Amino acid sequence: MIMKNLLIIILTLNFTFAMAQKFDYNSKWKDIETQEENGMLKSVLPAVNSIYAQAKKDKNSQQIIRALLYQSKIAIATSDDDNIELQIVESFQKEILEAKGMDKSVLQSMLAELYFNYYRQHQWKINQRTETAESTGNDFRFWTENIFQQKSAELFLQSIENQKELQNEPIGNWDYLLTKAEETRSLRPTLYDFLAH
Repeated sequence: MIMKNLLIIILTLNFTFAMAQKFDYNSKWKDIETQEENGMLKSVLPAVNSIYAQAKKDKNSQQIIRALLYQSKIAIATSDDDNIELQIVESFQKEILEAKGMDKSVLQSMLAELYFNYYRQHQWKINQRTETAESTGNDFRFWTENIFQQKSAELFLQSIENQKELQNEPIGNWDYLLTKAEETRSLRPTLYDFLAH
């Protein structure tokens, strides 16, 4: 009887201890942001990867998206790899395939924005290419202007397909991704408003 009670106490303590060690995303992000402000962007990558891995385990989609953005930001700023942009886009495509609902909408909008920004940065070179009716492959770096416009438009439209759900989602729930501008908050109060404009 004493052994049984002791076993129950040990199991209860182990369970309580395990629950107390819940992953603290906020403190991890604060540490990362502090290091970033101190110019140590590349050194935060292991911490960002740790958050990403934990978020995947926890199925915490908002933390997955935030970590994905940081991974991309760090890669663009610190990598010498000529294929880094392609790898970033592939990461977004992979997450879009796994995501559902509003998370998928946000990721689709982000990928459309990535394509659009890449096009703007390389517009002089891209516009010299002969237009084609269809994409020449998955490597967006070889697309023509019309393919960039088509792919971006498709993704933007897909991102707002679930209009009712997006209109019921307050934009405040996505503040961690946004630069807050209180003077325009009333103009885009929902996630739909944000994605559609």
